[in-house]
Amino acid sequence: METIFRALSKQQHAVMDVLCTKQHPYLPAAGLNPTTLGSLCAKKLVNVEDGKVRSTCVMLWDMTFHKELFDMISQECMDEVEVLIEGCRRITAIQTLREYTGWGIRESRIWMDLNFPK
Repeated sequence: METIFRALSKQQHAVMDVLCTKQHPYLPAAGLNPTTLGSLCAKKLVNVEDGKVRSTCVMLWDMTFHKELFDMISQECMDEVEVLIEGCRRITAIQTLREYTGWGIRESRIWMDLNFPK
């Protein structure tokens, strides 16, 4: 996924950056360049519903370009998660990550899949 992100044009990158911020979870489709919107849809990075464009990969985007948002993962948390992963206790590792970060199941699972692929 990161290679798809890095291949985006400046305009596509700007649209994704706005969509992936908490202040703008959606943009009106009519306000975007049709070529940019079409390209992002073709790459499955956005969905358009009821005239609103929403990102399908907010957490992946933030983990790629805004790593500072994930500073709440302490070394203690990482050590605990690594021990659980090594012991084949992936679900418990996700629960532990949720306890440390306050994330939901989906965000924790995505983070886990990126940092500890199966």
